[in-house]
Amino acid sequence: MKAYTARKTIKTGKKTAKGMRYILAVAAVLAAATVWRMLYRPQQPVQPHLQRPAQRITVAVDSGHGGTDTGAKGLVNETQVTQTTAAALLALLQADGNFAPVQVHTDEECPTPQQRAAIAQQAGAQLFLSLHANKDTSSASYGFECYAVPPGRAQHEESLLFARIVCARMAAAGARLRGEDGVRYAYYRRGAKIMKESSDSREYDLPTFGVLQQASCPAVLIEQCFISNAQDLAQWGSAGGCAAAAYCYYQAICDYFGTEPLPAP
Repeated sequence: MKAYTARKTIKTGKKTAKGMRYILAVAAVLAAATVWRMLYRPQQPVQPHLQRPAQRITVAVDSGHGGTDTGAKGLVNETQVTQTTAAALLALLQADGNFAPVQVHTDEECPTPQQRAAIAQQAGAQLFLSLHANKDTSSASYGFECYAVPPGRAQHEESLLFARIVCARMAAAGARLRGEDGVRYAYYRRGAKIMKESSDSREYDLPTFGVLQQASCPAVLIEQCFISNAQDLAQWGSAGGCAAAAYCYYQAICDYFGTEPLPAP
């Protein structure tokens, strides 16, 4: 009986050991499968960051002209378009808790480009928009264009990125983009303005618009419409047109910083 009991105990022990080995093997397979899924499963697309920033984002808004400087004179003065648009954009930014807008040019003042850039820098601006309206000797000229900081200069890449976002928003709203894609560079040689398309990535040792040259953050100069073209002015230079353009700029700012825009007023 003792010998039988011993043999039975040995067999039972072997079965127990075999069962343990089986359990351990299954556990190893499951662990390996988990690791494989963690390492090799398809990556989910990164979602845009749409949470409120820890601090408000400072955006400088320049109406381009004001005070004794009326800007270009066409069917209306340029200031009528730029001041109306700037006021609408400032109101949108002020209503959005993500932003702290800074007005660097009022309708009573006439600061130089250097002074406007200095005001934006002192305020800690992270983005600078200078608003303008175009004029041509031909009443047939029309369309929207956005000038970025030229290649080879500080802030070029971010300025170009924001300019493209602005043009995309305006095009989606029905604006006709001038040139290749609406984004351009401007240079001055002996007082003459030279325009280049965004596809021209060469570096030119020539001055550009003063506000872009002096800006310490990504900056763009916008030509919203032609005040010498009645149809263009009605679409983008009227009170409703200025409000529509301002909302496009506001959406572009939100796109650039990854925040969710408020609904259109």
